[in-house]
Amino acid sequence: MTRTGMTARVYATPASPPSGTRLVPLGRVATPDDMAAAIAFLLSPDARYVNGHDLIVDGGVTGNHLGRLPGLSQITRA
Repeated sequence: MTRTGMTARVYATPASPPSGTRLVPLGRVATPDDMAAAIAFLLSPDARYVNGHDLIVDGGVTGNHLGRLPGLSQITRA
């Protein structure tokens, strides 16, 4: 979740920031600037050959959770 005015109540709870930050390998919750940087990249000439890709901008959360799923190490990778 990105830290914005809409999520302020979530992060106002004393237990939320430590638990939310703990799940993010980069060590912090996303800011609107983090999302804007990804959008700016996609709109820039640097992304001119990017096509049909889901860009995950989550500080490594997805990879962190997928690596902890039981049995994932038993999946054959090609």
